[in-house]
Amino acid sequence: MGLVNPAGDLYWDELKYNYGMRRNLFLVLAIIVGIILVVNSIKKLLTFRTTTQKVAEAQNRLEALREENKKLKEQLEYTKSEEFREREIRDKLGLVKEGEAIVVLPKENDENSKLETRRSGPEGLQARMGNSKPRPNWQKWWNLFFGG
Repeated sequence: MGLVNPAGDLYWDELKYNYGMRRNLFLVLAIIVGIILVVNSIKKLLTFRTTTQKVAEAQNRLEALREENKKLKEQLEYTKSEEFREREIRDKLGLVKEGEAIVVLPKENDENSKLETRRSGPEGLQARMGNSKPRPNWQKWWNLFFGG
């Protein structure tokens, strides 16, 4: 037989009530701990996701910087070459090798003004009045070398 209390069944009812209260308290604590674990897990997942995105962005940026670095190295190698030096000397300093001749073409406006003064007759009059059509390049060269 079980425990008998002078109060009778009231003791057992109280034990059952206390057991139920403990069980409910334990259940509430377990739910709270579960909620805390779920919230922390979600935070960790979000942190992991943003970190992964940052790593991907950094890798893309690194790849772009490597490409830029490669291009800059190629450009540096080209600037160290003899071909680059010769081209710069010709373009910026206007120097030439022995036996070469420099051909300087007049600007379009200068050439037109010279040709207008040389022309006579109706063609010169039209050129002075601005009614002339632009001439093709081959004619300009012909006039430059052979006069016109």
